[in-house]
Amino acid sequence: MDPESTAEEIQCQILLLAYWHKYVGTGEPEMADAIAAAYPRAVERIVRATGAPDTRAAAALLFEGLLRPGFDPARGAAAARRYVNRKAKIAILNHRKITDGGIRPWEALGVSERRYYKLLNRFAPTTGTRFEVDADVLEKIGVHLIAATRR
Repeated sequence: MDPESTAEEIQCQILLLAYWHKYVGTGEPEMADAIAAAYPRAVERIVRATGAPDTRAAAALLFEGLLRPGFDPARGAAAARRYVNRKAKIAILNHRKITDGGIRPWEALGVSERRYYKLLNRFAPTTGTRFEVDADVLEKIGVHLIAATRR
């Protein structure tokens, strides 16, 4: 606990500790409600990014990441908040990976991620610090890779 801890966070941490020590099972609907109440910003980010129907579903996604403790609860509430935010980000990234088909552009081209970004630097126009990647750019990279293998 720290001065910034809310009652909901304390309740959620106690429930998570009870779960980790096998005093509470996974089928408890209160777990999702406690997580949603304790970490509303992280749950709201998951709702927006995944299109979850409600906060309980988003909290369930977050709870999947919290099933096993990956941090020391003795490190304090601030560490727990960082851990929950990191798990929310991971839940969002995993959802994107599943909905996008799981194939990254460099995997589709058959090159490493490092090689892909070197090729983007060569073929893709930039807007500020971001590459503008479309089907035409990917086609140019594919043609370049085919020509490189022929040599």
